[in-house]
Amino acid sequence: MKKFLLYFLAFSLLMPAVPANAAETNPSYVLSDDDLTDTNVPPGFSQQFLESRGGALAKMTFMDLDGSMKKPGDIIDYYGKAMNVNPKFLLALIQKEQSLVDDRNPSACQIDWAAGYGRPDGSTCNTVHPARGFTAQIINAAAFVECFYRDSTERCGSRRAFGYFPGRTTTIDNQPVTPANIATAAMYTYNPHLHGNALLRRIWDRWFSVGYPDGSALAASDGTVYLIQGGLKRKFASKSALATRVDKNKIIPVSDTVLASLESGADIAFADYSLVRDPATGTVYLLSGDKKRPIESMSVFRAIGFNPEEIDDVDIDDLEPYADGDPITLKSAYPTGALLQNNKTGGVYFVEDGKKMPIIDASIMKADYPTKRISVVSPETLEKYETAEPLKFKDGDLITSPGSNKAVYVVSNGQRRPIVSGEAFEQLGYSWKRIIWTTEAVMALHPVGQPVTGLPTTAGASQTALAR
Repeated sequence: MKKFLLYFLAFSLLMPAVPANAAETNPSYVLSDDDLTDTNVPPGFSQQFLESRGGALAKMTFMDLDGSMKKPGDIIDYYGKAMNVNPKFLLALIQKEQSLVDDRNPSACQIDWAAGYGRPDGSTCNTVHPARGFTAQIINAAAFVECFYRDSTERCGSRRAFGYFPGRTTTIDNQPVTPANIATAAMYTYNPHLHGNALLRRIWDRWFSVGYPDGSALAASDGTVYLIQGGLKRKFASKSALATRVDKNKIIPVSDTVLASLESGADIAFADYSLVRDPATGTVYLLSGDKKRPIESMSVFRAIGFNPEEIDDVDIDDLEPYADGDPITLKSAYPTGALLQNNKTGGVYFVEDGKKMPIIDASIMKADYPTKRISVVSPETLEKYETAEPLKFKDGDLITSPGSNKAVYVVSNGQRRPIVSGEAFEQLGYSWKRIIWTTEAVMALHPVGQPVTGLPTTAGASQTALAR
């Protein structure tokens, strides 16, 4: 902790109080203070978000301060949370500054100045600065925001005397602006231009003001189904892809207006657990979720019990939306998942990739694995597998418990996000019949996430009419 702080100092269940589109009409409000400082994102959030957007950055690694190589999302999550800065803001920032989240072929210059920190207007890519480089950019951008909020702490020096201040009118690009809060003052101090901060707000709204949480399955009027991931709508391009990824009872019919407001991502073309081969290299992959996992060898392939006739040759471009997953080796028992029951105790586990996850309540099996066969095995067989954390509900499940005081949650990225009201529940098209009752112990497995407040005003009116 002290090391990266010294690194920085060395080179100096409520509706939002302001409408989501405020920055479009009011330059005095860019982001809320919560937008900038809420660090309640699930583990692995930023890397999963980068992978879902399909940019080249997601596949890179960068050296951290301790000399280890880290994925970019892990760097964003770690330093954001360590400095009390929202990792979502850091993602939006590197997109605003360098289009790094989406760019399929970024330059070295874009990466070196990922967050635009320390590179003044008119300077060159080769400008010498201690903050040059991806990791340094993330550290310094996060530290800048932290010190803006905590300007009287020992770490950040004496009380701030530079930049813009809430409630103090100033002129920016020949227009009077009075920052409405600390976040807006921080954004103009970081980038003193109207256009740049308006762009930041548009990116934020596009990515993080979507009414439907990640993991939602939405159906258009023509029956086409989309999965929400990373603020994108991803079309299921085949019936098999849809059937293996989404329970048909979880699909929510929505208006075309709602879908039109969402940005499109890569199609989901293959069924889950498809076996595909790159003809150019001969590598065979198992497609699991949004990962492509190379199978170490054909002897491993046969030992696991896969059938060569199930392999489909594909164009390598078709695999572009899939992030690289861990290789499948002889230790990867049950790579497609299995339910195993202890024949002595009766306890049931979900075993995947050599790890067993205890299932602490039958409500999870009933909701997410109703047709999966349970195999009864000995305790000795189960002991071969490493014990992992208990199994959670899948994304998109609606859950509650006797102790939830009538609150209903939707599971998204492993978190349980409270739906703020019955009106919001119905506006989003959820069905009361879909609510799963479970135990307090199961609920506690899912950290509480941000409230789900419903749809933005324009799309919400159309969706409410559809729901009724």
